[in-house]
Amino acid sequence: MKFNKLIPELTVTDINKSREFYTKVLGFKIEYERPEDKFQIDTEDKG
Repeated sequence: MKFNKLIPELTVTDINKSREFYTKVLGFKIEYERPEDKFQIDTEDKG
């Protein structure tokens, strides 16, 4: 049986601090961004 990947959506109080944490500390990569909606999709950078 094949399952779809789970994609959590997190609400944050400060998108800029969250972006910095996920990209610089955890090493995630921003795949898609809608700044006007304060929305982005991050993925684990395995490269």
